[in-house]
Amino acid sequence: MEQKAKFSQSEKGISNKEIEEFEQKFNIVLPANYKKLILIHNGGENENDDMLLSSLRSIKYGKFTLEQSIRILQIVEENIPRNYLPFADTGTGNIIALNVEKGNEFGKIYLFRHDELKPILLKESLEEILGVKNIEELD
Repeated sequence: MEQKAKFSQSEKGISNKEIEEFEQKFNIVLPANYKKLILIHNGGENENDDMLLSSLRSIKYGKFTLEQSIRILQIVEENIPRNYLPFADTGTGNIIALNVEKGNEFGKIYLFRHDELKPILLKESLEEILGVKNIEELD
């Protein structure tokens, strides 16, 4: 397993109610492990430079939120299909997305590169890309 992610500069904490409001607003169901992650770290920078995932977008609060990403990447530009949640970035600015469509792909992690916006499967789970066995290790 690769090294563990270590987030700093997280935004103000978020509540379960705010997560539910986000899900209702965008008509999606977030995986339980992602909800745990966002309750621990509502966005932030990954201090582990050896990892692909460089920064985590906040659901609410801060300069560049997940809601803004959805609006830009999925509603305005239509670069990323709506069954993917663009929740993180690489150090080079590519998008890391979580599949939120019910079925076999639900919860899998994909990369969307700017030069070719076709999803590339990165990891089978959020835990895998964060280098942990369970999300609570990131607390």
